[in-house]
Amino acid sequence: MTAIEPQVNPMGRYSIKETANALCIDRNTLRKYTRLGAIKVNVRRYTNKQFYIGRDILSFWKATYY
Repeated sequence: MTAIEPQVNPMGRYSIKETANALCIDRNTLRKYTRLGAIKVNVRRYTNKQFYIGRDILSFWKATYY
């Protein structure tokens, strides 16, 4: 996990890969945190692809880092 706050737009949508890169963690680690309920994932209706919202990424980082 990065010690520097991720530079994400609080209203932006980020893929699994983009979120993992912003937090400096592996994609499988991000999926583990998602399964545990530590970070909320959303699903696009038409494509069923998962995405994370910037504000959820920032709150997860603050809760985990501090």
